[in-house]
Amino acid sequence: MTPVRAADLAFRTSGRVAQVLVKEGDLVKAGQPLIKLQDADLKAALAQAQADLARLQAGARPEEIAQAQANLQVAEGQVAAAAAELKRIQSGAPRAADLAAAQAQLAQAEAQLKPTQDAYNNIRDGRELCKEYNVGCGALGLRLEQQAVLLEAARTAYNAAQKRVVQTQANSSADLRTAQAQVGIATGQRDAAQAQLNLLKAGSTTEQIDGAKARVAQAQAALDETTLLAPFDGTIAELPIHTGESVSPGVLVASNADLSNWEIDTDDLSEVDVVNVQTGADVSITVDALPGVTLKGKVVSTTPAARSSAAM
Repeated sequence: MTPVRAADLAFRTSGRVAQVLVKEGDLVKAGQPLIKLQDADLKAALAQAQADLARLQAGARPEEIAQAQANLQVAEGQVAAAAAELKRIQSGAPRAADLAAAQAQLAQAEAQLKPTQDAYNNIRDGRELCKEYNVGCGALGLRLEQQAVLLEAARTAYNAAQKRVVQTQANSSADLRTAQAQVGIATGQRDAAQAQLNLLKAGSTTEQIDGAKARVAQAQAALDETTLLAPFDGTIAELPIHTGESVSPGVLVASNADLSNWEIDTDDLSEVDVVNVQTGADVSITVDALPGVTLKGKVVSTTPAARSSAAM
């Protein structure tokens, strides 16, 4: 004898049991919550999805548009400043004076180097003549050493002046490249600010709102899956779960049965008796567990094919 209506219940999602709201033997109504899983994260996700949808449906607030307009004005100012700096550098004004000064310093160093070199050469040549003719020129040795020091200083100054000219010219090219890059960066930032302002003024698209609604529905469905509901009016026949335990999808956590209607499956009919059994016929049933009690019922269905077996 089994209930006409019975169901083994399981969650379709995994989680940890937060509440067991019934106990075995309790009568329940269809749709009544039976077991709840922990759902804090899912509630937060639903709240976020609902907030996003509300924001899209409401459109941009006046203060958001005002802020976007202010951002655009700042970005346009940065473009103007970068363009002005590029124009100034392209005109050559910032480096012309530096290059002229470096070139003047180089000319001055060259002017000092030549006579210093000539003087060193003359002293060196005079000393060589003294040696050639075996004439005493002891003072020339000291003067040659002194002049060598002056010559080295003049050469150092000349080399430094040359490097300054080269560096000034290189700085001009680097400054130009940097200024061009700054114009590009500022222009990109301005375009992004303009696009953001345009989006805020245009408002949300139908696709964006529909997508937000879908995310809300998805979050709500996920949250709903954390509560197990009774599928029909009945009695909790089995409840092998406790608060704090983990559950997996498809694993039995409760059984619900309608104990107001029962059915009996039997194949204990002879071939003589079976022809007298018709669907809808009244029947009387006795069971060994209830001596002296006769149960009334009706034939619900009969199998379309008979089976027989023989024992040897």
